[in-house]
Amino acid sequence: MKMKAQEILNLMKETIINGGELNFALKHKRINRYLANYDTKNYAGVFAFSNAGIYGIYGDFLEESFDFENNQIDNRNQKDETILEVLEAILVDWELVEEVKDNKLEYSFKPYTIRYEPQYVQDIAQDKRIYISKQGNEVIEFTIDGCKWNMKLEKFNGEKIRYKLDKAVVEYL
Repeated sequence: MKMKAQEILNLMKETIINGGELNFALKHKRINRYLANYDTKNYAGVFAFSNAGIYGIYGDFLEESFDFENNQIDNRNQKDETILEVLEAILVDWELVEEVKDNKLEYSFKPYTIRYEPQYVQDIAQDKRIYISKQGNEVIEFTIDGCKWNMKLEKFNGEKIRYKLDKAVVEYL
């Protein structure tokens, strides 16, 4: 489900007003695992229950990654702005799903870190094209991971940039 944080918060509030319940699990966008609590193995997620009049977010990651005192934040003990901030952070790497399709669990909110290592530009550049700029300089245009770059030709050879080594996580363990 592709929704923005504010849309999710609005949906949670509407569920309370209109009756019913809402429950989404968190699935990592790249490794396709569901965020779960360490001890209970319950799924972390987003919820709204009209019968109790509460909406919020739950999961052990709230204590570890956001320094909350417990593993649930909701409209009884937190402002909407706080819930919205956490939703925005979640949506960077996680998506909300209504139905859990397998039992692949993840126990860390940030399951892997991206390592950067200096790389020579000429070793990783693709689609190179040299041209003369309006100022009369020799410039090389190239792409790295789909992003276009322009650089003076004399600077190109020997130049290093911090480059992402973990471009894709094929299998995580």
